[in-house]
Amino acid sequence: MRSIVFEGNTWGKYEELRKKNKILHKNLYKILKEVQHGDPSNGLGKPEQLIHN
Repeated sequence: MRSIVFEGNTWGKYEELRKKNKILHKNLYKILKEVQHGDPSNGLGKPEQLIHN
């Protein structure tokens, strides 16, 4: 499991979002949980592998 670190006042902003916009907070929470537990090649949206030379 990966750790998520909130720097500066981002935790305060996250808490403000929780109080002001519950729908956006719920979606952000899903993304953060997926980042912590999920496989980066699967998940919400359309994840793609990096293309390089």
